[in-house]
Amino acid sequence: TIDEIKGFVYVKDLIVAFDDLDRPLEEDDLREVVMVPGTRKVGEILRDLQAQSRALAIVLDEYGGTDGLLTVEDILEELVGEINDEYDEDIAEVEHLEDGSILVDAKMIVEDVNETLDIDIPTDGPETLGGFLYDKFGHAPDVGESILVEDYRFAIEGVQRNRITWVKVERLSEGEAEQEKEQVA
Repeated sequence: TIDEIKGFVYVKDLIVAFDDLDRPLEEDDLREVVMVPGTRKVGEILRDLQAQSRALAIVLDEYGGTDGLLTVEDILEELVGEINDEYDEDIAEVEHLEDGSILVDAKMIVEDVNETLDIDIPTDGPETLGGFLYDKFGHAPDVGESILVEDYRFAIEGVQRNRITWVKVERLSEGEAEQEKEQVA
């Protein structure tokens, strides 16, 4: 049952170890699982997992029942943001919206942004669109804030822990761009 976890198996172990994939798993086939109380500090759990060369732990509730599963990747993603590996589905960096604007992943590389939008953002500075916009704003922007670059309005659509995640980009007409520049000045 979920509260009587005996161990775990990596798929790669199954492929390497078994000539007969139809045979049932036996207890000898299982790897030992690390069990941690849910009240334990995440930093301590991470250190223990690293010391034991383990990638996951079962989190127990106050009654010894299973509360969940915690991986090193889960911990690191909480600290540094999403980590894409070979098992994660690729998410489109660009989505064309019905109103003609474009929703762009802030992790998109500046050179790719330049190519996609036919714009000339300097490539000798920050590597990503989000980093470029941080520099332009001069502070951690909130959702809804926007800035004009050339004839484009870059509006912040998503922020996670002060990190820009999504940006809505609109190409303005020459008149709209001039009008917006005058409003800022």
